[in-house]
Amino acid sequence: MNPNDIRAFLGSELAQDDPNFLNYAVPRDDLLEELRDDRNRLSLISAARGSGKSGLLLCHEEDIKKRFPENSVIIRKYYADVQLPGANIETNAFVNYWRGVMLEWIFKEIAKKHGVDFADPVIGLEQCKNSENSELRAVFTILDRLGTTKFPGERLEWDPGLTPELIERALKSSESTIWLLLDEMDDHYSNTYSRNNGIVGLLQAARDCCSRYPGINIRITIRPHILTILKTNYDIMQKFREHELTLSWHPKSLRTMIANRIVWFDSTGDAEQQEFQLIADQFEQTEEQKQCGIIESRFSDFDLSFTAGHRSRYRAFHTVSMGRPRWMLEFCAIALRIAGSKKTVEVSDFQKAMYEYGNNRIQFLSGEHRFHCPDLEKLLSRLVSFRKVQLGSTFDLQTFIEKNLIESELVPLNEGETTRSKALEIALVLFMVEFIRAKQTLGGRNDHRFYSFIDRPSLLASWSHEKNITWEVHPVFARGMNIIDSKVYRVGSEYRTLGKNKAYKPQGQVIERKGKQRKGRRSSNID
Repeated sequence: MNPNDIRAFLGSELAQDDPNFLNYAVPRDDLLEELRDDRNRLSLISAARGSGKSGLLLCHEEDIKKRFPENSVIIRKYYADVQLPGANIETNAFVNYWRGVMLEWIFKEIAKKHGVDFADPVIGLEQCKNSENSELRAVFTILDRLGTTKFPGERLEWDPGLTPELIERALKSSESTIWLLLDEMDDHYSNTYSRNNGIVGLLQAARDCCSRYPGINIRITIRPHILTILKTNYDIMQKFREHELTLSWHPKSLRTMIANRIVWFDSTGDAEQQEFQLIADQFEQTEEQKQCGIIESRFSDFDLSFTAGHRSRYRAFHTVSMGRPRWMLEFCAIALRIAGSKKTVEVSDFQKAMYEYGNNRIQFLSGEHRFHCPDLEKLLSRLVSFRKVQLGSTFDLQTFIEKNLIESELVPLNEGETTRSKALEIALVLFMVEFIRAKQTLGGRNDHRFYSFIDRPSLLASWSHEKNITWEVHPVFARGMNIIDSKVYRVGSEYRTLGKNKAYKPQGQVIERKGKQRKGRRSSNID
């Protein structure tokens, strides 16, 4: 498939950029039921980047429109829509700022229902002020006191004239239920005093708005490692546990996701596939059998040994993506491109796809955490080069980092830092981004448990050497980054599989080599 066909088939990796997303979205009724219940005034949707938080908000928005079409006001905002007030600001000041920003969004949206345009805030305010509509005049009073035309740094103090009674009265007059959906407000995260205060201030302001003012429901997405960091540094974060909603994906859910996309894509004009689907529906099958039958029309089943004939019922999609839909779709897109004109992606195509997919994991993690750890790309590239999965005890981990990353001067020491403290900082970052995980042996044969940073963030709070704890590279990164040999290598623009005599060229051409025959014979079939 060419890139345009692949995009039409799988959609965009970002739900908010995919115009067809709602046509094949996996219905998460278990989560939507909680989100639509206005008794849950505040919800924090927690999941790693690429896990479908934005997609869940899109489904939630569509669900609200269908169930409460008459009086719902839906407001969707992203981090890019906000201009933060500056650095070195205390949490309480951020609470005031965020409460004002959220109320501004709400009352501007209420005014828009009456035809007021806030493209120019000054003109919009004048329209509200001079209106004969009492509701709009109430909106003017609120927005004027909020200081909507002021700079962000001038909005850190709360106007005592903005009493809960005044705001409540203005909200009741609109006869609307407010749904404020805040997505990616933790973007560009750095573990700094000001950034953490800003996020905690946002959460506290949202909690205040939901508890003080009737008819306001707020949904906020946040990544779990950030939530964990805040919990360990801010006592007030313990009050938000009851509002947390964890988004995760079972292998069955990801299988459904791929099957839905195939059915939708093929229903737009592939008569052969439609006939296949009609025939399949005539037989009694389990849901899993139906889904696997649909997926097999496009993707061969495989496991991570990439051995022909080995099957996983497509659970390998969940393993290789760490349960993140965005990663799974990316992996499928690479395999489709490698498969070229073949109707079905073969196991060897998935195996070759691991080369590019693994390199992308370094870029993905480095990009996501660039503000928190600017050296992460260098660290990961160096660690991958050692081809070492088992990192040993906590003491072994410390020694390995000190010797190979610090003493080699890959990461320089800042003034006042020691080798020991720098090694701990690096280990904590690797643990937080899930590149490494802890394994605790419990005594019996194969009797152990694994810990991620979210499970036990204090494991690397210091270089304490807890008994029976060892460290290892997470299997997804070990496979994806070729630490465990995928038997795929690259020569120029070609991807090759060890033991095979065919090579994939990203441009879509294949060169077959047989003994001393002429070097280049082009073929449309790609192994």
